[in-house]
Amino acid sequence: MDITNRSYREVLRDRRVAGLLLGDLPADAGTGMIIVAMPVQTLSIHGGVPKAIAIGLVEAAPFVLSSLLALAIGLGRVSVPPRTLLIADCVLRALTFATLGVLAVTERLTLPVLIVGLLFGAIVRTTGSSSRRLLATSMAGESGQFAVNGLLGLNATFALFIVGPVLGGVIVATVAAPLGLAAGGPLIELTGVVGGLALSGVLTLLLLPIAVLAVLRRPASGTPAMLGARELEAARPKA
Repeated sequence: MDITNRSYREVLRDRRVAGLLLGDLPADAGTGMIIVAMPVQTLSIHGGVPKAIAIGLVEAAPFVLSSLLALAIGLGRVSVPPRTLLIADCVLRALTFATLGVLAVTERLTLPVLIVGLLFGAIVRTTGSSSRRLLATSMAGESGQFAVNGLLGLNATFALFIVGPVLGGVIVATVAAPLGLAAGGPLIELTGVVGGLALSGVLTLLLLPIAVLAVLRRPASGTPAMLGARELEAARPKA
């Protein structure tokens, strides 16, 4: 029997689906901000490690343990409910990035701490993303799967690759890279808060004013947090 696919509007009439998709927007935007902030912050704390290697290690760190966990779950070695995985991903990544941002603005963040934080803080990232898609499609039913997958892809394109990087770039360029990390973490948590899947967002959102205050109280020039942006500017080819 042929199944008529529902439209975006029809799927969004379900409050559960709409809530989950709405929460996915700020989560993707927060991830997009972090994508910009992490390399710039790495340039200010790479120490004796070559810049390219340091950035490569930082960018790869969130996917190492998360890929192993996803493989274990896929092979049936570990069984965790999708809702639990999604909540764990929201809480872990939000707390991790907010904490790393606070450490950065207080000049206590080092390259090893950043890498280890990303390794364990994003351990549920891959499975959390899969769980979000699984929950959304199961809520929408068989006739709404096409629309839900399309909306999730639209969210990622708009928030992760457009709004997040632009907002993160503005924050890094006008204030500092650590604030991009601190702001991106609480935004990730909104996936659980808006979707009604987690309630710890208030804890991470409280870290953002602390990060802002720390940035505003620092000297305007010569600070390590701004060195990454300056090194990027110096490395840019001259016309």
